[in-house]
Amino acid sequence: ELFLAGQLNSAGIIRRDRTSSAVRIEGSRACYVLATAAESGTGRDIVVTEADIEKVLRAKAAVYSMTELLLKQIGSSVRNVAKVYLSGDFARHCNIERARVVGLVPDLPSERFFFLGNASLMGTRGVLLSSRHRRKQHDIAKRIKYVELSKSPSYMEKCTEALPIPHSDTALFPRVPTRRK
Repeated sequence: ELFLAGQLNSAGIIRRDRTSSAVRIEGSRACYVLATAAESGTGRDIVVTEADIEKVLRAKAAVYSMTELLLKQIGSSVRNVAKVYLSGDFARHCNIERARVVGLVPDLPSERFFFLGNASLMGTRGVLLSSRHRRKQHDIAKRIKYVELSKSPSYMEKCTEALPIPHSDTALFPRVPTRRK
């Protein structure tokens, strides 16, 4: 939202040239106040710092670059992905449109994303209660190929390219506006 509102640049830096009572400069870093101490109910301000934003950008860059490299390993690309399955508590609360804006998920049509809920619990239940599921799990386990992405020569390059919002190659994210008008 900060990016779309023009309060954050693509590098995750809060813009100091925009006047906003919510922006607080603390030394060389800035933060954005989401709720003041009086509003928060905790007695403390609730803020998003540039350090917080940097951590999110590093995590999303790692996810994006790993996805890209794994797809390359099988001779494919993000554009060829027909379905993206998201699971767990994070996915349950994930807004695909906003995840796309920051570059966490590929810029694919929304109908290609599917939420599974607690997939590990469902899989465990299936394996414990069904011999058919156990056989399928063993078959899948035999086909797994371990890939050491950190040793890939292009991993760090891909990760660096994926750091900006949504990506350094904005052509990969044609559905993402640069910011709201």
